[in-house]
Amino acid sequence: MNKILNDLWDEYMAERCAMISTEDERMLIKKAARLHERVSDLLDEKQRAALEEYIEALYDTNALLSKKAFFKGCEFGISFISLYDKAN
Repeated sequence: MNKILNDLWDEYMAERCAMISTEDERMLIKKAARLHERVSDLLDEKQRAALEEYIEALYDTNALLSKKAFFKGCEFGISFISLYDKAN
C-alpha cells in the first residue's frame, strides 16, 4: 500500500498540489517573493547564504508534511470506506 501511495504522490499528486490555481495563492507567492527580495537586499553574502539554507529547509519540511498529510488522508479515506462497507 505504501508503495502505491508513494507512486501516486511522486507521479501525480505532488505536481497537481504544486499548481498555483487561485488568486489567494498567487498573492501569497508574490508577497513571499517581495519579502524575500527585501530581506536579501539587507543582508551580506554570508547572511544571504544562511537565509537560503533556511528557506530550503522550510521547503523540504513543507514538502515532507504535505506528503505525510496526503498519506494520512488516504489512510483515513480507506479506513472510513472499509468501516462504512462493514456497517452496511
